[in-house]
Amino acid sequence: MNQRIKQAAILTAFVGVAAPSAQAYACSATETQVYSSATTAWCVENSIVATYGAFPTAYFVYGDNVIGELVSLFDVPAQGVYTFEVSVPTGGAHTGSECCGTGVTVTGDAFYGSAYGATGFWGYLLSLHETINDFTGQVSSGWPTDFWADHISAFPNSMDWHVMETLGAKDNDANLQAAGVGQKARFYPGGDSVDARVPMFDSIFALPNYGFTGLSRVFGFVKHDGLSWDNLGVPNPDVKRTEYVMAYLSLGAGTPVTPIMQAAHVGDGTPDGVAGDAPYTVSEGNIDAIATAHCAIAAAGSQGIDVTSSRAALTSGNYAGVTAAGTCGAGCPSECGCKATTNRCVAPWLSDTVADAGGGGTPAASSSAAGSGGAGGNGGAAGSGGSAGGSSAGTPAKGSGCTCRAGGADSEDARVPALGALVAFVALALSRGCARRR
Repeated sequence: MNQRIKQAAILTAFVGVAAPSAQAYACSATETQVYSSATTAWCVENSIVATYGAFPTAYFVYGDNVIGELVSLFDVPAQGVYTFEVSVPTGGAHTGSECCGTGVTVTGDAFYGSAYGATGFWGYLLSLHETINDFTGQVSSGWPTDFWADHISAFPNSMDWHVMETLGAKDNDANLQAAGVGQKARFYPGGDSVDARVPMFDSIFALPNYGFTGLSRVFGFVKHDGLSWDNLGVPNPDVKRTEYVMAYLSLGAGTPVTPIMQAAHVGDGTPDGVAGDAPYTVSEGNIDAIATAHCAIAAAGSQGIDVTSSRAALTSGNYAGVTAAGTCGAGCPSECGCKATTNRCVAPWLSDTVADAGGGGTPAASSSAAGSGGAGGNGGAAGSGGSAGGSSAGTPAKGSGCTCRAGGADSEDARVPALGALVAFVALALSRGCARRR
């Protein structure tokens, strides 16, 4: 990998690691802490500096900004100080610092050189990519490995360029904006890592009233309901796990996102391209029932009904066992709707009318946070693939995998106008064949 990351551009600001006094208590014996703030600490393997030269300081403010931006955009609080550990060359990155707890570990040679028209591309990308996995892991453990993170890292690969674009514009940083453009292009026709599951998340992100605000709503619903995908009683990946995630993503949109996802061959019965993963087809009826269970529990709880047993059923994967029946009117949250014929608070796309504006949204999640995943991120220290199987810094990171497949998806174009464009993209993507995941 040392040969693959060419030192084509040298950053102008650097820091050395020779002074023993810079060693932090948290860094390992072979590392030096080169930066610390109230938000982040950077531990750099001494051999990296010996091999590649002084460590570029531009990443330090970037790391602080990434944490602040994710807290703001995802509405997920930071959990202490995050460590960015710059390791010996491994060819990848993963959540969890190997030395110091919460944070990320990134192969050291990623921080030198340039790619995709941006100086330090891989250092910026991998640090952000795994920090996104940290934050979603703080919402819940066990996001689906066949399209969200780990085996197929479509969600962070999509969010990477969105966050780079947002930070680059905010800081007037043309280099970071170029990195965002390069990251996005990798997964679209003409790129070197074409994968329809990344544009799939882009399509959801682009839905009306979605974007980061929609994602923060989704994460809030998950935390408030006390969900952890690993507590559903099924393996990963699995059809029920995906149905739950689809239901909550749809609640964030106010309309089913299942057609968008099936157009990218998620949950439509085709293989995901990972050996050992069994294909499956999601049920719209199950997705509707899960979303309605969320609405029924939220409304019933607000209306003074004991929802303890129903919440336990929902969080254990037994959504059919939810008996809470919140009614229309006050208490039915704004992400839900009213089925007037039954006087029940239901998923908005099943309603006769929108929820009573006086009902407000689902309450804050503070009392139910115990059900969410810990700071170890999705999969703990192994993170998105682990140090051996994480995103490659030397060559284009194939973290989102690839699968060669064809066949139609359930249409429902009237409910999701963006579906036709995504189906067209899938056809173009398939024409390029498969790119091996690293």
